[in-house]
Amino acid sequence: PPDTNGATGATQYVQWVNTSFAVFNKSTGALVFGPAAGNTLWQGFGGPCETTNSGDPVVLYDKAANRWVMTQFSINQSTSQFFQCVAVSTSSDATGTYRRFAYSFTGFNDYPKGGVWPDGYYLTFNMFNAAGTAFTGARVCALDRSQMVTAAATPGPIQCFQLPSTFGGLLPADLDGATPPPAGAPNY
Repeated sequence: PPDTNGATGATQYVQWVNTSFAVFNKSTGALVFGPAAGNTLWQGFGGPCETTNSGDPVVLYDKAANRWVMTQFSINQSTSQFFQCVAVSTSSDATGTYRRFAYSFTGFNDYPKGGVWPDGYYLTFNMFNAAGTAFTGARVCALDRSQMVTAAATPGPIQCFQLPSTFGGLLPADLDGATPPPAGAPNY
């Protein structure tokens, strides 16, 4: 499937179709960059995020921080290597520089979905065993947003909660503006 995904930022629109993404001028629609392979974001980073281009992309724009959040998985079932590659831009320019991260899983992290919330970036997955033959349930994960957008900070590990196989296809809440939600508002 094409796994088409996209988001609108301050001056640009980014569309990612499975293994390739492109950046467009929001006002004119003109192509600014691409189409380029998804793993272009991780060139020079090393590891499987740089060497594989597995797709299943998620593109988000954090309007409060003016940052792009772009992610795809890196899957190598023959070696049982499963990663979620996350890139957070250092500005509102999708063609600029990114802080890059790779998070390892022991099973297949399929169907990633993302959300921006004031206290974190959230990802959900449909998890499968390493062979990809058995659904093991949904997984909900949180990343420390404030540390990911701060150049001097070192983000902590991804925090995940595994749900039983009766749960699947979860979508995290996504803040669609610069105004934060009321204090105590849930992110589910």
